[in-house]
Amino acid sequence: MSPLLLRAAAARAARSARAFDALDAWLFATADATAALYAWRDAPAEGGARAEAYAVYRAALEREQTAADALHRDLAASTTAASAARGGLRR
Repeated sequence: MSPLLLRAAAARAARSARAFDALDAWLFATADATAALYAWRDAPAEGGARAEAYAVYRAALEREQTAADALHRDLAASTTAASAARGGLRR
């Protein structure tokens, strides 16, 4: 995600503590998935370490996806609530 999109997501998340918590969870999950990817890449092929590292990486990806889905849901709810508070969308 680009820094500009991340800043925009952070600004929207600030409207709601729940959305902010979801952003925080997603950022940590993304960092965990990145670390797991590098661990898988660097794991030795022998002794089953590489297979275990791959399983850890896949689990980290699933957690990141879950966190991303929660962030999307909470940002959508926050944006909808903010729009309703302003009287809906204006054309």
